[in-house]
Amino acid sequence: MVASKILNRIEKATSILCILAFSTMVVFAVGGVFFRYVLESSALSFSDELCRYSFIWAVFLAAPLCSRHNSHAAVDLLVNMVPKKVKNGLLTISTLAVISFLVLMVVEGIRITIQSINTLSASMEIPMWYIYVSIPISGLLMLIFTIERIYLDLKGASAPPDDGSLYNTAE
Repeated sequence: MVASKILNRIEKATSILCILAFSTMVVFAVGGVFFRYVLESSALSFSDELCRYSFIWAVFLAAPLCSRHNSHAAVDLLVNMVPKKVKNGLLTISTLAVISFLVLMVVEGIRITIQSINTLSASMEIPMWYIYVSIPISGLLMLIFTIERIYLDLKGASAPPDDGSLYNTAE
């Protein structure tokens, strides 16, 4: 399926960017500490801000990956105690709530991004919209992957990489 190949490429690119963001955070955190306390230099004075923004991007890129593989933390004690029909109803309500939240996340993320166009960060003086745009991008990717999961569940196909679905019929 063409859509599946496109989504796999999006996932791969997201994974690479997530790794890059986490790596940047680690390198500049260690470098900042080294320069500040060992060399007693302020050459990397921007490192704390860069680490913070790298962390934000890493988290907002990792969330869609978890969404695609259904690996977000979940409290399913109640869901597992009810009959199968009730369970499917609860999962449908939950999925609709997730979709509603993700649409809100995209819309409000775009609004916040637009509002921050003329704002610069404190030490690096980069436009803050570079940071805030991570919110709608993450929300959109999670929305796409959630819709993919719903489609696969309705089709009866396994979710990538066959790690479960919202409506797990095996009991």
